[in-house]
Amino acid sequence: MTKADVHIQVNDSLRIRKNVLLTAIDITHLLKDYHEYLIIKKRKEKLMNNLHSLMEQIKKFGEKVYKTDFGVLSSEYSVSKQKVESGKTKEEERLEAELRSIERKLKSL
Repeated sequence: MTKADVHIQVNDSLRIRKNVLLTAIDITHLLKDYHEYLIIKKRKEKLMNNLHSLMEQIKKFGEKVYKTDFGVLSSEYSVSKQKVESGKTKEEERLEAELRSIERKLKSL
């Protein structure tokens, strides 16, 4: 058997060509996005490895800090608390009394 050429008539061939080209463009965009995804994935992997190594270093330094004896602070370096006066000053009391008297006068009007 020999292969024979077969021809098929396609209605609205321009629309089909346009759809094929638009699909090819979409595939190209998808391939570009996939390539960017791979780049981001590799970068993330490098950053995660870097983070892991930094965490290990922090852990080692933390162990050294816990083993270090800094001594005990003596009481002479303790912070002394001062009493804060919560009472009102004479000026504030005078102004409040004056305000009350003005309010009474306004109510009587």
